[in-house]
Amino acid sequence: MASAGESVAAAQGSAEELAPKAPEKKVVKKEPEPPRDFASAVRLSEAGKPKEALAFLQGLAEREASNAEVWRELGIACFRVDQFEEAVEPLGKAAQLNPQDAKSWFYLGAAYRAAKRPWDAEGAYKKVLEVDPNHKEAPDDLKGVRIALAILCARGADKAA
Repeated sequence: MASAGESVAAAQGSAEELAPKAPEKKVVKKEPEPPRDFASAVRLSEAGKPKEALAFLQGLAEREASNAEVWRELGIACFRVDQFEEAVEPLGKAAQLNPQDAKSWFYLGAAYRAAKRPWDAEGAYKKVLEVDPNHKEAPDDLKGVRIALAILCARGADKAA
């Protein structure tokens, strides 16, 4: 025979089972708003949504062809969506328009490296260090590129390959 405490616990359990349950909330993924200006496009790209920023940045680069910052951010957005060869042109344009911008040179080096163009990457990383000798990442990336070049040279590859 059940004790009084067990009977109360069983009754409470039954009452909880019969009580109406709150409906489950459906998670609705909110699509990011398209960028309205340069700053919002950069924020989207930095927040892991570079694809959503690309079209806006491409149009802006066409309209502001002499704006190095726009070209740089377009190149970075391309890089972030793994369009490495496509990133080279806008990053190169940004570096040409503002040769003292270490960030443009750095991403250009990274794009060349990812596109398997180590000879070009080496030149871009050297330029980063000319512009900013204290750059935190460029020395290690330059070292990595030089190791890759040494391996390629040992295998008989040349720059034309």
